Amino acid sequence: EMKKISVLILLNIAAAATIGLMVGLLFKYYVKGDGTGVAEALRSEILAIADSVDACIGVGVVLPDGTSFQVLGGTRADGDADRFPMLSTFKFHQALAVCEWMRDAAIPLSGEVEVGKDRLPDGTWSPMRDEFPSGGVFTWAELMDYTLVYSDNNACDILFGLTGGPSWTDSYIRTLGLKDFNIECTEKMMHENPADCMKNWSTPLAAAM
Repeated sequence: EMKKISVLILLNIAAAATIGLMVGLLFKYYVKGDGTGVAEALRSEILAIADSVDACIGVGVVLPDGTSFQVLGGTRADGDADRFPMLSTFKFHQALAVCEWMRDAAIPLSGEVEVGKDRLPDGTWSPMRDEFPSGGVFTWAELMDYTLVYSDNNACDILFGLTGGPSWTDSYIRTLGLKDFNIECTEKMMHENPADCMKNWSTPLAAAM
């Protein structure tokens, strides 16, 4: 558990540093500059940073004026340089799809779902199971909270089970105009076969969009 917490802390620090970098660059060009050549200047700076480390890096950028681009740094052995495994970040895509499902079915966030112990398997990241090992009755809002805020894998798969699975999430996100991504695996599937994490992928730009 401590190892998981340490990894999450490191990922959060990395995410905060990345967000800080992007905000700093946008401030530099939009607030302190005249905005001329913003996209190309940003692209150059991001690429320089990406090429300075021994890692495969992808950055998607959507500027306030609608300009968008992605920057790729490093190399990938599988050749799909712009396809990055989403891992738990696909839970954001799922949340959008769940909200649409609830809207269509006229289900309020206060609606309740009974969750049995059999739907809370061990061996996966699940603060909800740790807090309620025997299960219980949860609102849709609570399930969404566990999924989005705590990245709960069991809550995620429960929501998949209630709303048409990964295929529904994938098809709904495509209605938003995105196409450079794929969602076909649950957390359980990826846990049983770690290689399946590559089946839930996105390009950096599609993620940013």
